[in-house]
Amino acid sequence: MKRPIIINKLAIYLMFIYLIGCVSLPRIVEAANDTFTEPIDSVDVFKDMEVSLSVLDNDEHVLIVNYPTNFKVNEQQIKQKNASILEKFVIKSNEQQLVLTIKENMMSQSVIIVGQFLAIGEYSFSAENEKNESSEITVQVVENEDETFATRSSFQNVVSHNTSSLTRMMSLPDDPDILPINKIFQAPIGTSTSILENGKLLQLNPAKKTQRGAIWSKEQISLLSDFTFKSYLYLGDQYANAADGMTFTLTNDPRMTVYPTNVIGSTGVGIGAYSSGYNQPYIRNALSIEFDTYKNQGNSDRMDREITTDNKGYGHVAFVTPKINNQSYTGEHSGVTVAPTYLSNNSWRTLIVKWNAKEQKLTYDLEGIGSKSYVVSNLLSQFGSTSVYWGFTSSTGAFFEENSLAITEIPSNVTSKAEIRRTDGEYMTEVEAGKGDKLFIKNKLNVENDFIDDKNSQVTLEIPQELTYIDNSLTIDGKLLDSNEFSLIDNLLTVNIKKYLASKQELVIELETNVEDASVEREVSTSFGYLEDSVMFLRSNKVSVNITKPKVQTLNVFYKELETDIDVAPTKKITGELGVPYQEDALKINGYVLDHDSGNTSGIYSEGSSDIYFYYKKGELVFVSAPEVLNFGDNLTIETTDKTYPILSQKSQLVVQDFRGDHKKWRMTATLLKELTNQDDYVLKNSLYYKQNNQEDEFSIGNAINIMENETINTQPVDISSFWSGLEKGPILKVKAGKAAAGNYSGTIQWALEDVPLNGG
Repeated sequence: MKRPIIINKLAIYLMFIYLIGCVSLPRIVEAANDTFTEPIDSVDVFKDMEVSLSVLDNDEHVLIVNYPTNFKVNEQQIKQKNASILEKFVIKSNEQQLVLTIKENMMSQSVIIVGQFLAIGEYSFSAENEKNESSEITVQVVENEDETFATRSSFQNVVSHNTSSLTRMMSLPDDPDILPINKIFQAPIGTSTSILENGKLLQLNPAKKTQRGAIWSKEQISLLSDFTFKSYLYLGDQYANAADGMTFTLTNDPRMTVYPTNVIGSTGVGIGAYSSGYNQPYIRNALSIEFDTYKNQGNSDRMDREITTDNKGYGHVAFVTPKINNQSYTGEHSGVTVAPTYLSNNSWRTLIVKWNAKEQKLTYDLEGIGSKSYVVSNLLSQFGSTSVYWGFTSSTGAFFEENSLAITEIPSNVTSKAEIRRTDGEYMTEVEAGKGDKLFIKNKLNVENDFIDDKNSQVTLEIPQELTYIDNSLTIDGKLLDSNEFSLIDNLLTVNIKKYLASKQELVIELETNVEDASVEREVSTSFGYLEDSVMFLRSNKVSVNITKPKVQTLNVFYKELETDIDVAPTKKITGELGVPYQEDALKINGYVLDHDSGNTSGIYSEGSSDIYFYYKKGELVFVSAPEVLNFGDNLTIETTDKTYPILSQKSQLVVQDFRGDHKKWRMTATLLKELTNQDDYVLKNSLYYKQNNQEDEFSIGNAINIMENETINTQPVDISSFWSGLEKGPILKVKAGKAAAGNYSGTIQWALEDVPLNGG
């Protein structure tokens, strides 16, 4: 019967076995914790599980394993698990093959192949030796659903002798700042340490007996500069049955450069860092912070007897110097904090470790447990150097627990501070902004170690989708960057800083953004990342933007009669976002003319904006101007024939303006008040006429002649005299032959403006 298998932190063991001699063809059997059951040729596993395949051949030197598509080979784990037996290991990814060369005199050894299925479906593995003998197994990959309890239960019956190995790994904390750490460390030491969850989980050991593991940073860190380590710590779920714990350790072990696989301590009480007895392995030139879940107080494991306050066996945190005689059980611990509850209680705890270089002080702070410090009196005596590797160790014994970490900040001699400000504000870590606001984001970076020259250093920033990068605004130390010095892909800004970065000199990166989306009030945050050779070493503090919906201001627009202050039109309301311009024009109101306004008809919406007022007065029909002089000419001669003369010049125009409103009618008339008369009182009678429409109307005393009738369509002035055109239209002078006498003539015309009712009015 095929069945999905769940054992030991989602690890699956399938065995390919070559039996040479009595059996000519290989058999395939299922293995659970190295206990073999019935022969099989297929098995079900869950998608995304890490799968181990064991290939055994009695006397062949080279094995070839053909693996299927959608199987991701874990090269690091294969090398680690087979380090003692493999001479050479090659992945031929184009051919989907693994070529394994086994060391001489290492026959009849199982070669472990580790990987992960990326999709559901049916897949086949085959293995062949140098004699072209082969074996094959079919693997059915199904979705990983915990509801299949009956299936899991049936398999547990097969491995009931060690059901504790079925403990599942705790889910990762929900924190976007967890760093992928798969490129930070050297190859794990021991048999239990793994980097899982796409590089975000460091599992020092699964919940299994007699485990020992250690892992060390690739690079040293200087103790002459401050550093901080931050992580989430998980110490399993075994409560009173937990053992033994894990350590955070700084070391300058001389074997690190020659035999790094030897830099590990003892199992059990040694927690992978200390000696469990005289002449047992331990880490040299080191200092550890231990997270000890088991109180060792027996005759052979007496190291923790001195911690008398841990009378409930909850566990403790302390500083310990690994050495050859850690089992002396006196004075081994410093800065002890006894846990108020079980350290192994199925929970993630935040852990912060800080190094103060000036005080040579190491401090731990474990969430819910406490904080203590330890001063290193002499760096050279403790470490033999001012630079150390950093890493972790763990162990289990007869009792066990899972020991895991999820890291958010690794030890680094790098400080990175992020700040943000609005255009009109100061730099801080949190600002409030609305749509259209410009935000400046700054990163102050300082690398204080001496190991940066050969590193490809970068800084990254995930620009929130609510913000938009402003082109040509990215600077380093005030210098505008060229486009080939950074990239912006899917809002991820990556800046190449190698040529600008100098040890112990602050580097300042600054850019400008706009708030584009303010449709929903929310807080968005981001931080800068510092990378060396594409490895994330550090994230800065977060900077946050509280995006608010645009604030609006509503203004009333009033239309008032000047003299009475009554409304001459309904009040209008205008509304706009703060900071946005507005412009309001006066209404055209029949019967009224605008006199003045309140002086704020245009401006910017703000919390202090005032209402707008337009003041009107009642409209009138008015003379704007009238001609003071109409000049028909100087030095005219007395003719023997009739002569007609147009106006040669005039002083002022004849202009009317109607403020009473549209479609009002008016009439302009003219009446002769005094005939043209010279200085001798000689009257030139019947001489003034007004011509229009080919008709001549004589100006006569007391007789008003019609000059213009008009219907108002707007309040623009009407210049009647602008229509006058020589002898064709307007006033003219007609002098009959023999009627004129010499002299200067003048007369008087009265222009009258009349309000004419509408038709039918």
